Amino acid sequence: MKILMIGNKESGKTTYMASSFGILENGQNGFYLKTDTSSNMWFKKVFETIKQGQYPELSDKRNNYQFELYHHQKKILDFEWIDYYGGVILESNVSKLTEDIGSADGIILFLDAISLLENNNSVHQFRRILGLITNKLTEIESGLFSVIVVITKADMVPNGSSLEQLYQPLSQFISSTDENKNIYARIVPVSCTNRGFYNVELPLLDMLDSGMKISYLTAIVEAKQYAETCMNYNKHRGILDWTVSRLSGVETNGELAEKYRRMAMEKIDLYESIEEPMERLSEYVKNYVIRLPWDSRKDAMLSTNTSGGRRLIEL
Repeated sequence: MKILMIGNKESGKTTYMASSFGILENGQNGFYLKTDTSSNMWFKKVFETIKQGQYPELSDKRNNYQFELYHHQKKILDFEWIDYYGGVILESNVSKLTEDIGSADGIILFLDAISLLENNNSVHQFRRILGLITNKLTEIESGLFSVIVVITKADMVPNGSSLEQLYQPLSQFISSTDENKNIYARIVPVSCTNRGFYNVELPLLDMLDSGMKISYLTAIVEAKQYAETCMNYNKHRGILDWTVSRLSGVETNGELAEKYRRMAMEKIDLYESIEEPMERLSEYVKNYVIRLPWDSRKDAMLSTNTSGGRRLIEL
């Protein structure tokens, strides 16, 4: 699975990434992450500084990270984070970004809450990215593509502000996702400070939930295709097939049938192994109760929209 992480400068994207890894490395509901030693050390270091009230320097390059999602000691999904630095939105040449959007399985967008409330220049720059993504969404005819909008720095939202105010600059984009049943979209406010971490694990786990469903359905389709190919080769096996094979030096239909039988069994083993974790993760993100850091007495609830995605609404 390929996930793009895109945000403006100072949107809090790097802080979020380190916080989500720091939390999910230790596990949530039986799910946890692993990565290579170098990335592990870097994310841990940044996470510790955040817990002490300090924040990482701004990212100035496009980084790729490889991760593995586990459920109770069993690896269930490989995925890649492509972390774009904020300045890409300001550059005239965004061809690489457009290419990555076209090949991605999902996108996590970052915009800080204050910029949204003020509807400032950062939001206008952000709309360039939304335009590129909207073009991608119009090309999707089948499958499932996820877009998670992460509203960072939710702890800085002034008292009296509402979620409707936060979402207003994103209303046009939200409407465009509602029109496509193959798009899953969600907005999640998060906060990563030394006073606490709010909703940090949800955006990534929600994205990986979609990734697991794609992996599961793909394995079922491929298992069926391999099984059908196996049966077709079995229909044409026999003495003549064996003779032609030995004279020409190619595999017999029987050997090819066995080859595709093994391939089908591998796919069956795959989708059977991830079925239970997929159901558990789907249930977890579906029932996740979002806590609003600016008012601990309020919860946000999830509603279902026409596209099959879930939206955040204020009580």
